Amino acid sequence: MGLYLRRANDLDKKKIWEWANEEETRNNSFHTESISWQEHEVWYDKILNSDKEALFVCMDFMKPVGNIYVDWTKEEKAYISYNVDPEYRERGYEQQMLALMEQEMRGKLGENTCFYAEVK
Repeated sequence: MGLYLRRANDLDKKKIWEWANEEETRNNSFHTESISWQEHEVWYDKILNSDKEALFVCMDFMKPVGNIYVDWTKEEKAYISYNVDPEYRERGYEQQMLALMEQEMRGKLGENTCFYAEVK
């Protein structure tokens, strides 16, 4: 089956929180403080119930290797954020995840949507 995206679900909540709090991830974030479980739960549950945001888990066969978040609350703009499991970094997953996300979201958001991310 190879690399694919699937929608995040309740079973992914803890893994995504762990990835978000990993040291290198925090160091490369605009907000370097750790994320509390309570903060994460509120954010996570909001996204799972949103019609303007999506959270995907990137799978390599049956192994989760990262996640990608998309927020399209602004017209014709979609903010993206992604994270790769430290064990799988520097293997080219980042580009593949972005391409899969764009393919997935173009059908939903349209060809004119601009995807963007903020980089520290």
